[in-house]
This record gives sequence, C-alpha cells and structure tokens, in this order.
Amino acid sequence: MVVYDKKTTRTFEPADIEEAASVEKKYEGEVWLDIVAKHIDEILGRYTLCKEPNDHYIIDEEDRTVFQIPFLVRSSMDTQYLYIICDSSNRITTIRQIAWERGPVESTLRFIGDLVDEETDDGKMPLHNFRDFIFTALLGACSDEFIATINASRKKVNKIYESIIHNTDPMEAQSQIYQVHSFLSETFGTTIFLFREFVSLVRKGSGKHLKLSLYQTYLEKIMNDITQAIEMRDSLENTLDLISNTVRASLSDMNIANTERLNRAVEILTRLSVLLMIPNSVFTFWPTLPVDSHGTYLGLHSAVWEIILAVLLTIVGQILISYYYKHSFIMDVLKAGVEKKRTYKGR
Repeated sequence: MVVYDKKTTRTFEPADIEEAASVEKKYEGEVWLDIVAKHIDEILGRYTLCKEPNDHYIIDEEDRTVFQIPFLVRSSMDTQYLYIICDSSNRITTIRQIAWERGPVESTLRFIGDLVDEETDDGKMPLHNFRDFIFTALLGACSDEFIATINASRKKVNKIYESIIHNTDPMEAQSQIYQVHSFLSETFGTTIFLFREFVSLVRKGSGKHLKLSLYQTYLEKIMNDITQAIEMRDSLENTLDLISNTVRASLSDMNIANTERLNRAVEILTRLSVLLMIPNSVFTFWPTLPVDSHGTYLGLHSAVWEIILAVLLTIVGQILISYYYKHSFIMDVLKAGVEKKRTYKGR
C-alpha cells in the first residue's frame, strides 16, 4: 500500500487487508491499496460486477466505481485483468491475481516517488487528487506494457528469421510463426482494442467517482501510444507474412527433394524386382528343360551354363530397362518441361 499525505509518499507491504487497515488509521492521507489475491472471486464478490465474463466494463455504484481493465505483460501470452475500485473517499484499490516481475502495477509502484515528484514540481505543490493521479498512471503503464509486449514479439520474429538463415528446420520455424501470428491476431489484437475502447470511455467521462479533467493531455498521450502499438502490430504482421512465405518456399523445396528421392527409390526397387525375377525364372525352369542337369556341355557343367544364362539374361534385362527409361520416361518428362517453359514465356 502507498499513503500520500499531500507532501510525500510512504510505501508499506502489509501481509493482509486487516494489517493494511491498521496502517491506514495510523497515517492520515490518501491511500492506494494493491491486493494480489489467489482467489480473486472472493474479494470481487463484495462488489457489483458485470454479468458478462472476460469483458471490459465500468460499473458506477452509489459510493464507488468498479473498473475492469484488460492488459498484457511481455512475459505472458494471455490477457490479464486489473480491477480498480475508486471509493467516494480518497482511496483507490487495485485487485489482481498475479504479481508480475514486470507489469503495470509493478512499474507504477517502482516509480511512484518519481511520478509524484514530477507531478508536484519536485514536491513544491500537492497533487489535486492522488487517487485520480494513480488511476491515470496505471493506464499509462498499461499502454507502455503494450508497446513492450509488441517489441518482445518483434524479437521473437527476428530470432525466427535468423533461424531460417542458418538453415534451421522449416517445420519448427513454421510452428513458431503460427504461435506468434495467433498471439498477434487474437490475444494482442483483442486486448488492445478493448483497452483502447476503455480509455476512450474514460476520456468521455465514464466513472462518476473520477475527476480526470486535469489529465486529459496525459490520456491523449495514452491514446497515441495505443495507436502506435496497433501500427507496430500491423507492421509486424506484414513482416511475419514475408517470413512465412520464405518458410513455405523452403518447405516446397524440401517436398520436391523428398519426391525426387522417393521416385528414385521406386525406380531402383522396380529395377531390382524385375532383374531378380530373371535369374529366379532361369533357376526355376532350367530343371524342366530337356537337358541333362548333371551333364557337361563344351567342357562346362550344366549348373555353370545355368548361371551363365541367368547372368546374360539379367544384363540384357538391365539394358532394355535402361533404354526404356532413357528414351521413353525421361524424354517425356523433359519434353513436358520444355513445353511448360515455352508456355510460361508466351504469357
């Protein structure tokens, strides 16, 4: 929690809400209470919430305004939600499920002293309303995190491109491209457009317990940052498409090479099967011929003549098969390729 007494800020780390209440009684001033809840529904059950889940909204009650802000952090691929409760008193409460190493709340807490000093002209002038100031600072930190998230995605895309240059497996690169594309088009796109609409509603005056007239210039800057993040996303999507085309070309080359190897393997197996049939046929039918299988002819044993005949017929078969592939199959393929090339040039 942070306590502001119109001059300085004091930061405390109470273990629970009861301890925070005792600290607040001890120090007079405006309070920012940040709650990290494992079971966030138990705390939010005390307030009126929107019936539609996972949607941004602003709920005005009699003595408080409840906000749900969608945001992203660079170390996560999921949309996060920050609940902000502005009481009619000088209190602001933020409720979230996860404490991030880098996030909007963490960034604001880390620089809270510098932010107050900057806003109050080195501490010489008090803030007009600490609660509204913190609310605006949180929105600004969310917009900064959108830009940081898109920059983190850009680094991932650069690594994918480098992996392609170094001949990494195209299938793995294609999988990584799909993950980044899904994040940009679905999670990032949906979240940032919801956040932009949320900021637009705040600029128009939604939230009756907020008085942000002094921060219109800062809200305009936040909108500009959001627009910049959207433009960066569109640019990164175009870059991703170009890299994806390169990967598809690599995959196409791999398919062609694999097809050629497969065709060559089929050709070899076909030749072997045909050639092996020749000696097998000779050895099968030789005993059925009207010759003495145990005799000799021209000084050679009948089995030797059997082997010689099998070898000669196998060689003749190999010559005939080679002639067929050379003058029939290959020539047809070459002719088809030449005709296709001429047709392409004619266009």
